[in-house]
Amino acid sequence: MARSFKLPIALRCAFLIFFAALAGCTSIHAASTPSSTSIAPTTQPTVTLTPLPIAPIAAALTYAYVSDNDVWVSIHGTSPRQITHLGATGATIAHLVISADHTLILASGTISGEPNVLIWMITLPADVVTTINLGNIAQTSSVAALAVNCTSNSSQLDLQICRIIADRYLVGCSLYHSPHVISCLALDLRTGQAVQLPQALDKLTNAEITSDAIYYSPFVPASNAPATIQPQPIYRYDFASGATTAIYHDFYSAEDGWSIAARTQQIIGSGPGCTTLCYYAGAQSPVPVFPAQSVVLAPSIAPDGSQAAMSRASDLTVWQQSLPTGQVVTTHLNLPDPQSQFWSLGTEYFAGGSVPGVVAVAANGIAGQEHSYYAYFLPAAGGIQAIIPTLTAATLAFAPMDQ
Repeated sequence: MARSFKLPIALRCAFLIFFAALAGCTSIHAASTPSSTSIAPTTQPTVTLTPLPIAPIAAALTYAYVSDNDVWVSIHGTSPRQITHLGATGATIAHLVISADHTLILASGTISGEPNVLIWMITLPADVVTTINLGNIAQTSSVAALAVNCTSNSSQLDLQICRIIADRYLVGCSLYHSPHVISCLALDLRTGQAVQLPQALDKLTNAEITSDAIYYSPFVPASNAPATIQPQPIYRYDFASGATTAIYHDFYSAEDGWSIAARTQQIIGSGPGCTTLCYYAGAQSPVPVFPAQSVVLAPSIAPDGSQAAMSRASDLTVWQQSLPTGQVVTTHLNLPDPQSQFWSLGTEYFAGGSVPGVVAVAANGIAGQEHSYYAYFLPAAGGIQAIIPTLTAATLAFAPMDQ
């Protein structure tokens, strides 16, 4: 998943926001897409908001959010409904994770005045809530750290950072122990106990989680200049067998990272023979991609390796390219207050769509305060389609899209 921020804030931070006025919405409008106006010499201009077309994939996506510290869910495009009643208990919900089959939602947080970290496990569609007490985060519990940090970015789209595996295990790869080192942790939801992962997954430069594996590159000290970093393998750790194999034997662990196609294992990243970003497919020579946007952050790549996207929050822009040598298509999101210092922008590919394109979610707000969310589908051929109504919400999460 590509994610970009206008300020150098943490890539994986929690966002506490309040949801308002989503239920009952029957139309979706562009946040600020002015139509033609008629201006008389002595009157003020009238600006009309132009409705965006609704993306067909909106009926296939599942998302959840928090309103007054209760969880609401929309399954396959249905009207959102409340599935918990935790707000009256003093609960504060910080993060949400949804399973790939849309039958399980994990909400993590705390109760006012209590030191322990909790996970509320919500089974759908019966809405049965089970509480898992993970202990005091101040006592350096690894599973509590996982619950607190098992989040992605403002868009909550970064499925490669935290996943529910086999409806039993919560697996997360994030900056748990150091601002520069990624570690992977796992929790057995049935026992509430930590699951031991290979020691190699404790210090990483980059990692992505798919439905059946963790792809990762070993940690390289940030003080090493890129020119002096020795090429490192990209490994695949298989959940089912526990086996680890090298997918790419020589690849730079650059700070801007890489992204891997879940089905075909092509990679977009910075590696040998590439001065910016390149497309890698097995033993084939690398192909430069996005030449005009080489300064933006890590890209997203479609599960089948056919498309890639990059984003930059500073100008609310998404670039798409058919791989390996297609034309770059640029889409600018015409949103309110484009000069805000607190925009973030992320992209993710939906594997079940018939039209090539990428999901883009933008958010605007300061950590600890309300954020406004905007979610769109951007066809690879150009254009913008709406996915959900614009909302202000505590935590927004989508179910995995790469199945």
